[in-house]
Parts: sequence; structure tokens; C-alpha cells
Amino acid sequence: MNKFLALVEERFRQLLAVNSYAQHMGMSPGHLSRLCRLTLGMSSLDVINRRVIQEAQRELVYTAKTIKQLAATLGFNDEAYFTRFFHKHVGVSPTQFRELAVKQMVADAAQQECDCPLSEAACWEALA
Repeated sequence: MNKFLALVEERFRQLLAVNSYAQHMGMSPGHLSRLCRLTLGMSSLDVINRRVIQEAQRELVYTAKTIKQLAATLGFNDEAYFTRFFHKHVGVSPTQFRELAVKQMVADAAQQECDCPLSEAACWEALA
């Protein structure tokens, strides 16, 4: 599993199929998925997709890349396909995720600046 996880970390931006990972490791895709389910509780495809989503979320929050640029960075040829993939796994579009993350960061910063036990809404009122 460590070898597979290292391989995913190294190549997740290439959007390789499970077959490619399994072949590189000298086993069948089914065997790789069984090993993943036994040790990690999820399929090998889920492991790969989770890493892609994790990176997409990180990039959406900490970079100013457009969705199209981000999609290309992660190996997606089509921005629309990336958006559908992201929405399926996260529950919101990449744009919505970015907006929500920025709002949360602003709210967290305001709460820290306020340094008081007020709720977020009360803190915003105090700052206004």
C-alpha cells in the first residue's frame, strides 16, 4: 500500500487509470482494489480521486488560478468535466467551494481580530 500511495502522490496530476497504477505495480487492477479495500477501506479509484480532490481544494483556496487553469494543472482536458467531477465528489462546484472557503477564512480572521466570545454575526456587527 505504501508503494501505491507514493505512486498516487507522484502521479495524481496525470489522471492515470487504475490499470496504469496496477500495471506499474505488477498486479491486476482487481487485486489492487481488493488490497486497498482491505487496508484503506476504499477502492483504488477512490484513493486516486480523493487525492485529486484534495489538491483541487488546496489550489482553489490558496491560489488565484482560474477553474480552467486548475483543471489543466490536474490533468483534465475539459473544464466542464472537471467541474462535474469536483461537484460529484464535494457537493458544490469549484467556484462555490472557493467562495465558501474565502468567506470562512474572512469570518475566522474577523473572529480572531475581534478576540471576543461573540458569535460570527455579532462580531460582524461590531466591526461594521
